[in-house]
Amino acid sequence: MENKLEFENLMSIGETLLDTPAQELEETVCVFRAEAALAAPFMRVRGVDFFTDPVEQAFICARELVRWQPFLQGNREIAYMAMRQMLRLSRYGWLPWSDEKVEVPEKMKQLERKEISDAAFLEWVREKVRSEAELEEASKA
Repeated sequence: MENKLEFENLMSIGETLLDTPAQELEETVCVFRAEAALAAPFMRVRGVDFFTDPVEQAFICARELVRWQPFLQGNREIAYMAMRQMLRLSRYGWLPWSDEKVEVPEKMKQLERKEISDAAFLEWVREKVRSEAELEEASKA
């Protein structure tokens, strides 16, 4: 599971985004919710991975972080960056687009409020990412 984030990785993301030392965050974060969100994409049933697609795994982690709210603040932003980090570890890149700074917060808010279905959000993520091989091929063209 090379794309699985550990609790320390999540704390580092929170530290950067919230400009708060990880030690301070650890005093207020709900460790159970954070750990559960990080583990959700790697659920196994009878020894078989339930989710095998790295894009779906990253989405599931982000969805659970947004919905379970382990941090006192910044859950949407942390969830988005955790998703990006998982994608990066899986050798996927997030495509740049012109209104990213507007669209991403709106999509994350919709996910939190359950105003967008899981399937629609996952489809949106799939539209925005490409494997490193695809990105490399596109850059040669």
